[in-house]
Amino acid sequence: MGIFLHCMASRLAVKLCSLLPAWSSESLVFLDVGMKKAFWHRPNASRQVFRQGYRMRVLHFFKTYYPDTTGGIEQVIFQLCQGGRAYDIESQVLTISQNPYPARVQVADHLVTRAKENLNLASTGLSMRVFGQFKEMAAEADVVHFHFPWPLMDLVHFATAHGRPTVLSYHSDVVKQRTLLKLYGPLMGRFLRSMDRIVVASPNYLSSSETLTAFSDKTVVIPYGLDEMAYPKISLEKIHHLRKSVPEK
Repeated sequence: MGIFLHCMASRLAVKLCSLLPAWSSESLVFLDVGMKKAFWHRPNASRQVFRQGYRMRVLHFFKTYYPDTTGGIEQVIFQLCQGGRAYDIESQVLTISQNPYPARVQVADHLVTRAKENLNLASTGLSMRVFGQFKEMAAEADVVHFHFPWPLMDLVHFATAHGRPTVLSYHSDVVKQRTLLKLYGPLMGRFLRSMDRIVVASPNYLSSSETLTAFSDKTVVIPYGLDEMAYPKISLEKIHHLRKSVPEK
């Protein structure tokens, strides 16, 4: 019965992703891979997944995050953490920082844990502390959500042998460090093969990425979601000023 429900969830996740808002689609993917843990890691846990009040626990893992840095990937993670609350998803973020004091900070409605960054080589932050911190936090999560690329993330994944269901958001190919890619390539390929689901933001990116071609069977297209409530508020006076300054063509 458990295998049947897991297969049905997989079909639903793929089938409905194109029909639902981005947060809803992401929630289905979390449910899909989270059920694997329910059926294989905990006896009778299929009932727990669907019981009233159950919140799925998701651990997001990336090299940078608020409040230390701002950027596109940070904003995607933020929107997932905040938007997932409406779908009973409780999110935490693990990242590294040159100045991780305090180690735990509250960002909006989710907790961020920062491990000490010891070194940064070729835009890749390295941390010894993050291995133990990740293993500890992954043990309490239902799903681990990796945000690619970050080579240290691959090493942490295999070194900790955490055994949790995994989702990977594929934000970019490795473009700048083409020489290092020759060394990193085998580890990257093994890492991507080990993921339960890979998420990409557009069908064009999926079709144009040479790296993702080999993993199309496990890749789901989910556009980035934006919360209109987070848009900056602009007064009518400012709008009129801008329209006068930049006339329509």
